[in-house]
Amino acid sequence: MQLQDVANGYLAWAVPESKGDTVVSRDPDADRPRFGQVAADKLSPGADYISGVRSTGDGWRTVIVDRAANEEVELAMPAYREWYVMQWIGDDRFTAMGYDAEDYEGAAGDAPELLTCDIAAGDAPELLTCDIAAAACTVVGQTSGGYIIHPDGQDYW
Repeated sequence: MQLQDVANGYLAWAVPESKGDTVVSRDPDADRPRFGQVAADKLSPGADYISGVRSTGDGWRTVIVDRAANEEVELAMPAYREWYVMQWIGDDRFTAMGYDAEDYEGAAGDAPELLTCDIAAGDAPELLTCDIAAAACTVVGQTSGGYIIHPDGQDYW
């Protein structure tokens, strides 16, 4: 078992024999519920939502999944080539980073060195706050550089 996150008594782990499935349960021996083709990154504090990436066949895309319904949450968000959950700031609110530079040649699961950004040309990622109850994300600023470090120490670019 590869543990991804723990929140509110729930464990999220990658299913070794699958191609990206995640199990989220209070029982460490469970094999259900299984979230197909979702590589979990973070659970919301109450474990009501899962953030991660889902296989699209030719790459990956970021998703938020309602754990109880096992359905993807639709959010009104600016049209980015890629966006990433940075940190949960409540059970249905999170911060995110959106990136839409034309020279991006990767996908959410690709190595950071594939990403280039020209800050002078305005390609810097935008910072957002997202509210699941409102089904919307709001741009709150733009990064001053192309290298972002998560509060949990994970880095991008």
